[in-house]
Parts: sequence; structure tokens; C-alpha cells
Amino acid sequence: MKEITTTYELSRLESIKRVLENEHKRGTPRFYEIWVDGVKVVEKTTDPSEFSKYEEFIFSDTQKVTVNLFTSSPTSAHVVSRHHFTFVEEEKRGALNGIGLGEIQAQINERVSIERERWDCDQVRKDLTTTKEKLGEAEEYIGKLQDIIEDTKTKLTEAKGMGEIASAIKDLALPLLGKKTEDKSLSGNDKPQEEASFRMKSDENAQSEEDKFFLDLGKNMKASFNEQEFNLVLSVIREFVRDKSNIVPVTQLLNINPPKKQTNAKV
Repeated sequence: MKEITTTYELSRLESIKRVLENEHKRGTPRFYEIWVDGVKVVEKTTDPSEFSKYEEFIFSDTQKVTVNLFTSSPTSAHVVSRHHFTFVEEEKRGALNGIGLGEIQAQINERVSIERERWDCDQVRKDLTTTKEKLGEAEEYIGKLQDIIEDTKTKLTEAKGMGEIASAIKDLALPLLGKKTEDKSLSGNDKPQEEASFRMKSDENAQSEEDKFFLDLGKNMKASFNEQEFNLVLSVIREFVRDKSNIVPVTQLLNINPPKKQTNAKV
């Protein structure tokens, strides 16, 4: 007796059925019987039309279909061959649904690919929207800074005295620090610039320490740097104002120790 084990495929069982049909037509019918998971579902017979009844007993948990082929002698119960057809989970689902395993896998792969492309497109659109918003804010901020710097450069170039230099530096610092410049016309101090300059020169001893610092700073900057260097220095100051966390790393890089605070004793 031959024992043959293979995976379940409907075409293989159909081929056995055709052999039985041909032998039945030739007048030499062969006996057969079919078992499903150890239960006989088609009794021993030579009628090929009974063959397909086994399909009614295939369920989601079916493990094996067995076909026993006998000799053609009506008096012999000798089994010539026994064919075992086993299921794996995917093949069983395909057999029950009429869909092959390859087709199921292809459908899954196609669906996954569509969903991945859709997610990628959504993510790209979100990133593009965020980038455009940040770019717009950056361009607006850069435009304001450029206007401030150009205005300051013009004032420093046309400055005729230390008072004008100090005023230009203050006008640069106030907008960068987010402060508004004073409107002299509203404060009642709308006096000619020449008079203010004259008073600053003639009464230099009455200047505060802060005013002297700005005067010295403007004088040294204008004398020490050419135009390109001066623009770079202004850019550095602008970055310090925008992000104060850069001050400490730069001073450490240049080995600059922070100045010690001085306390003035009151009498």
C-alpha cells in the first residue's frame, strides 16, 4: 500500500475524482472512501458522484483529508493507496473562500503600499505647512533687522559728533531689545538737534557714566573697524540680543572673564 502526504489543493483531489470517473466509464469501477480528520464522510463506494460530498465537512479547524483507493474487485477490501491532504492555516482559508494564498498576499501588499503612500503624503504636507510658517516669520524678522541696521549705518556714516554716534547706537539697541524709542515731540523736549549736541559738548562733565560709556564705545567702534568689520560687529550684537544664551559660550571661547560687580558705598 502506498502512503502519499501532500498539502491540500482542490485540483489534486479533482484529479483523483477524474480517474475514478474514467474507470467507472470503462466498466472497471474502483472502490474508494474519504475521511476528514479521522471521520469517514464518504462511505466505501464506486460511485464518482459521491466524491465531492467531503467538501461539506471542511471547517475552519480541519486538519486533514484522506482518500483511500481500493482494488476494483467487489470482494476485496485491499487498500491500494492512501492519499493524505493536510491543511495549513493560510491554505485552508484560501480553499474555503475560493481565493489562493498568493492572491491574498498580493492584496495585503497592495493595501499596505497604498496606506504607506497616503501617510507619507500627509506627513509631507504637514511638514511643508510648518516650514512655510517658520520661513514667513523668519523673513519678516530679517526684514525688520535689515531696516534697523541700514538706518543705523546711515546715521553712523553721517554722524558729525559723539552725541549723534551715541544716539544712533541707542536707536539700534532699543528696537532689538523690544523697547520703543522716546517720542521727543510728545515729551515736550522737541528741541533742535544742534542745541542738544552743543549742550552735550559744553557740559560733558555732567554726563552720566552710562552716557560716557556709549560715547566711548561708539568712538572706538568707528575708529577701529572698517565698514565690513563694523557690519559684522553689529550682526554679532544683534544675535546676542536675539538669543542671550550665546553670550556665555562666546566669552568662554575668547577667554573673557565676566566683570565683577562693583558696589558704591553710600556716605
